[in-house]
Formats: sequence, structure tokens, C-alpha cells
Amino acid sequence: MGTIREATILMEGIKTDQSSALRVPGLGNVMELPFNITLVRGFYDWKIVAMPQDAIGFLGYNESDEQRGTSISGGLWLPDAVFDDLWSRIRAGADFDTSLSLKAAPIDSADDIGALFWDRADSNFLFVGGVDFSYTWKRR
Repeated sequence: MGTIREATILMEGIKTDQSSALRVPGLGNVMELPFNITLVRGFYDWKIVAMPQDAIGFLGYNESDEQRGTSISGGLWLPDAVFDDLWSRIRAGADFDTSLSLKAAPIDSADDIGALFWDRADSNFLFVGGVDFSYTWKRR
């Protein structure tokens, strides 16, 4: 996790929960890809035409190019208090892992048990309707 400026936090990581998959036609399980998500303090209009009004953010698939590899990226706006809590934990240099759980749509159930399906022909983006953070202290 790193900070770009006072009102933005960039989270980078990989999925560690192996209990589910998100399958995309022609791409396989995109949950195995690295991700980067920009977190913004306070409401932000992402200016995506098809985005539901109650969505707080989005995720999209990025193909590899000369500068970066294939990944999932997106952005979320957070209420001031949630953003400030996360920011204060980062600034304090606390020794913890941060987990991020997202509620995104449109996702359908796939034929596999536990697998989800994102049809990019229907929507290039997944829209995020909710987010939960959890913190786990690292043992020294």
C-alpha cells in the first residue's frame, strides 16, 4: 500500500482467499491477477456512463502492454471517516495486513461450484456497491 497524495491511496496486491474464482470468457480466472485500486477521500464522480448512481467505484481488466502486465484495476471513493481511519493506520506505520472485500456487479453464477462469471461483452466494468476493510496484526 502506498500513498500518492493526501486525498488518494493506491492499494496494490494479490488475492489471497482461494475459495472463489471470477471467470471471464477467454481470460480464465481473473482473481489470480494482481490488482491496483485507487481509493479517494469523499464522493467522486468517475464519469462512467453506465455506472449505477449508488455505486462507489469500479473495476476493470487491463491487458498487458510494454509498461505493465495484465491486471485488474479500478477506483473507489470512501466516506471521509473510513478513508481517514485507513490513512492514519498507514501514517502510523502500523504492522498490519489490510484485507479488502468488495461487493461488485454485474456478476453471475457460473456452472462451477463457487465460481462467478463476469461477461465483459455485457459490461467492461464491474461496479462496486460496497467495501469492507479488515486489519490483521502481523506477528513478529
